[in-house]
Amino acid sequence: MKLFMSYSHLDESYIEKFKSHTAPLEREGVISEWCDRKIIPGENLSEEIKNNLQTSDIICLFISSHFLASDECDSETKIALELQQKKNIAVIPIILSSCGWKDSSVSHLLVLPRDGKPVNEFAPRDKAWKDVYEGLKKVIENEKKIRSLSVKEHFQNWLQSAELLTQAHFAKDKIRLDDIFTPPKLLKNGENSDDDESINFNELLEDFSLYSPVSIIGEEQSGKTTLCKKIFIELKKRHFIPVYIQDKEGSLAGKIENRIYKALQEQYDSIGPSDLDKKKIIPIIDDFHLAKNKEKHIADLSDYTHKIIIIDDIFSLNVKDRDLTMDFTFFKITEFSPSLRNELIEKWLSLEENSANRGTNNAYSNIDKMTEWVDTSLGKVISGGIMPSYPFFVLSLIVAYEPSQPLQKEITSQGYCYEALIYFYLMKQKVTEDMDTYINFLTEIAFYFFNENKEELSEDDLFLFIDSVYSKQFNLVIRKEALLKNLHQSAIFSCDNLGNYSFSYKYIYYFFVAKYLVENMKKCEDKIDSIIEKLYKNDNAYIAIFISHHSKDSLIIKKLTENADSIFSDNEPASLDKEELEFFDKNIRYIIKAALPNLSSEEARKKNLESQDTIEDNKNDSSYSNEVSERFSNDLRRSIRTLEVMGCIIKNRHGSLERVHLKDIFQKAMDINLRFLKFILYEVKDERCQAMLIHFISRRLERVTGKENLKQEANVIFWNLIFSITHVSLARIVHSLGSDKLMPIVAEVCKERGTPASHIIKQGVLMWYKKRLNIADISQLLDNNTFSDVAKRILKFQVVSHCIMHEVHYKEQQKIERKLGIRRLPQKLHYSKR
Repeated sequence: MKLFMSYSHLDESYIEKFKSHTAPLEREGVISEWCDRKIIPGENLSEEIKNNLQTSDIICLFISSHFLASDECDSETKIALELQQKKNIAVIPIILSSCGWKDSSVSHLLVLPRDGKPVNEFAPRDKAWKDVYEGLKKVIENEKKIRSLSVKEHFQNWLQSAELLTQAHFAKDKIRLDDIFTPPKLLKNGENSDDDESINFNELLEDFSLYSPVSIIGEEQSGKTTLCKKIFIELKKRHFIPVYIQDKEGSLAGKIENRIYKALQEQYDSIGPSDLDKKKIIPIIDDFHLAKNKEKHIADLSDYTHKIIIIDDIFSLNVKDRDLTMDFTFFKITEFSPSLRNELIEKWLSLEENSANRGTNNAYSNIDKMTEWVDTSLGKVISGGIMPSYPFFVLSLIVAYEPSQPLQKEITSQGYCYEALIYFYLMKQKVTEDMDTYINFLTEIAFYFFNENKEELSEDDLFLFIDSVYSKQFNLVIRKEALLKNLHQSAIFSCDNLGNYSFSYKYIYYFFVAKYLVENMKKCEDKIDSIIEKLYKNDNAYIAIFISHHSKDSLIIKKLTENADSIFSDNEPASLDKEELEFFDKNIRYIIKAALPNLSSEEARKKNLESQDTIEDNKNDSSYSNEVSERFSNDLRRSIRTLEVMGCIIKNRHGSLERVHLKDIFQKAMDINLRFLKFILYEVKDERCQAMLIHFISRRLERVTGKENLKQEANVIFWNLIFSITHVSLARIVHSLGSDKLMPIVAEVCKERGTPASHIIKQGVLMWYKKRLNIADISQLLDNNTFSDVAKRILKFQVVSHCIMHEVHYKEQQKIERKLGIRRLPQKLHYSKR
């Protein structure tokens, strides 16, 4: 064990005495002493001291008036106390001479010699050093005993188990938790405080002692038990004695002390009562919200310096004596952001890929495909989502990316994934024999919620539905109380503090509503019409997508395409040719020029993910109102949602819909956005409209800057804004409708259309989904006389976007500069700043 000596050089004679008395321990290999005299001339003194402090097992502070007066010794003391807090390092003050140590930062520590009597007051002094030696030896023996504690093999296997995912990877026989664990973000103080703070899980581990006692709050399947495992492993490394306790069935009946002792016996080899130092033992109690006698357990846990309790909701503690929980720091597990989802996806894919492939376009292709699949399945494409983005759900979607045989042949692969999760929940409650009953009941009750416009039902209302509606139509072989209990415990239903029941996750609700509508399509035709007509409402958009998961009936496709045709129907699709954009080309001088970036694709992707994190964090998930007074607002919302819904359908049904239907959906969906774009371009083509908007921008600029005559700047802002709307409209089509599996359809539709807009869309799909930058084809398009200057500029920006997000070799970049006329940014000018 490495022993670090912190002392004032004015007390060097004491250090020599200490070393001579502890020589037997060093000779026997029990300790290895280190002090600054071991630093070799020429080495960085402060760095060497700091590094050796960080790697020490025991730190001895040799306290005297010289020590207390030294800035260097004070700095070392602060680091030592921080290491004691964070890493459980033993810190031992040794009082050399009479001084004011009781008023210092070490006053709370147990000191040597015994009772804090200074070494120089002993006669003879060897008695003092003998006392120090015995005290040090006792600390070492205690440390050795704790470090020699080994976790039993079966429990070690459980700590590293990836549970259901252990054998889920086709390229690796057995997955360990370490292979895929991605630390989540935690919301400090849960969600009920004005000073909420987001921290990474690793930060909690790093500063665990500062936050302890700790309570972690998490929903069902949010990864609470996984965090318990990682906390256990980390605390064991720091030479604590963590102990994991979980009792879902018995509600933690009996004395918590007995449960801790029993768990210690089950989890450690050869641990006895003499090993049970409560300062070192850290109980980790999972599912504490299920305990019946919470107040008594928390009171009994007060004997332990550190403890961790895991609950599902801050209110579920339900402790009358608030003083018992006042010292706890609460952390709520948050859903994975785009950055964390990307990290998890990269880890999963890296299990099959060579690490040398990282940062290549092949690796990016796999990541981008998986990311789109996951985000679409989570419902992030349309709004805030329909499934929580916790690791369990993200990994379940990854595993289902290439599923085996769906449970129904009609269902899409994405629909199969949702169905598999629902079956998993029910099978956890061992309801396999009555699975058909549960599925049928959920289908009927979901439609009842939808039809009655309900978000929740009380237990009495649920029982009333069962007795007066469901049981009259179907043979219910399960007691209604048991049915409700199983649906609640399986996490399909959730129940609030008032006893109201609702679907736990939106995707379950949408899945069963859509199932009902598909199974009863003839009698529900009016409702399906209403859903498709009002796709600007989030609920309707999701239900429409789920209808497509359940069925590929041509009637649904016909209704969708007819609805698409009605949006911005007064406008033709924008073509972006010279004639259409003649007015825009006259102002091309105001438009920013495309330029190749300086930053690497890895940096660019990181920045892009950070931007997505912010956008997703601030996304408003509220549904639009039924009453939309302005026709434009209504059509704009419908156009966005209809494009997204139709995109989801053809991506999910790329292999099961007839080619003619795929072409029709792609073209009709593409034309929605192009008609919207035509509407915008028609409005701004009017010179009076231009003058009014430029004047408005100019006045705002003058007010903000205090300067006058800013018409030139206003022109730059106005025309770049219109350019951005045009560019983004085409990019939305690319990402909403594009897919590598749909490339033949995209190519065929865009060739038939033959406009600059359609060519740009095709190239966008090729670049993002096929990772293919066809410089020769793009060069020909830039030379095409029908292309407006604005269309050419958009195409160049498309190339730049590809180069930012992908690996483009130097020779390829030279070719882009030479053939496409896209210059490179000067090295000193950062692209994002430009």
